[in-house]
Amino acid sequence: MEYIDNSFDSADDFFDEGSSKYSRSPLIEVHIDRKNNSIIITDNCEGMPKKILEGLGNSINDSEKKRRAQRRSWVNGQFGLGAHAFRFFSQKLIVHTKQKGNEIYALSIDKDESAVYEIKPKINITDHIINSGTVVELQGTDKNEIKKLKPEELQHDIEIYFEMLLKRNVKVVVIDGSEEFICKPFNYDEVAGQEIEHVITKWKEGSMTHVVDENKGVIVNLKVTTDKI
Repeated sequence: MEYIDNSFDSADDFFDEGSSKYSRSPLIEVHIDRKNNSIIITDNCEGMPKKILEGLGNSINDSEKKRRAQRRSWVNGQFGLGAHAFRFFSQKLIVHTKQKGNEIYALSIDKDESAVYEIKPKINITDHIINSGTVVELQGTDKNEIKKLKPEELQHDIEIYFEMLLKRNVKVVVIDGSEEFICKPFNYDEVAGQEIEHVITKWKEGSMTHVVDENKGVIVNLKVTTDKI
């Protein structure tokens, strides 16, 4: 989930708030490679410059997304810890990334070593990155963990966690061998119930009362149903 989150944040620079669409449709794929005990996350998003890629191993508390969050508060990651989540269940993290007009850069981080190594890009990985994007490989994943990993459950978690983002022109796919599981946002129209719409334009913060125009208020969309979902 951390690495999918990174892909969405990377796509944020070409999202247009006016149309609520990306200027190019992001594609995020999660490949479960049971034969090689690895998980590969690929995207065709913005990619990272070499300096930021190198920072994954050097400056945990000074991530690029922390700096970006000063301008865009909805960027989720801020502390650079997400990239190191692999240490809990995999031996090695390998990242290939490319920005438009630049070459592909790659690095390798082994959980048992303090050093971070820049590596030569793999030929088979470059097929995934045409104009720009990132490929994250979690190698040496614990055999028991990858055996228990069910693509349907991963699909379900993605659909819940990234529900609002999946409403955009984006495609997220979980691939397990020859099977593909396309993640889709929940369809509330299929559930019978009472819809409640409201815009909050006034609220208190300590002793202060804030009042804003309706077009700047907090939009609440709620559906109450007795059906089991």
